[in-house]
Amino acid sequence: MDQGYTHVEIKIGAMPLAQDLKRIEAVLRLLPSEDHLAVDAMHAYDSRESMGAASALVRYGLWWIEDFGDRFRGPGCASCGILWQHRSKE
Repeated sequence: MDQGYTHVEIKIGAMPLAQDLKRIEAVLRLLPSEDHLAVDAMHAYDSRESMGAASALVRYGLWWIEDFGDRFRGPGCASCGILWQHRSKE
């Protein structure tokens, strides 16, 4: 932030979701608002896990979520995008 950046992205999905949520909350405390943080799951979740993770993240009002589905274990989370669009309309 001191170098002029206005938004940041962190990687999630390598640890249990509860740990990632704590990391997200720690980063959010450093930012001017929630919509300055994006998360990238690096295709860590299968279809079921990605929807659960997206549901847990929706309350934070993040800038975006990226690469939630595992491209090698099926279609991933097509519903995550629908969930995210719904969040922005609430």
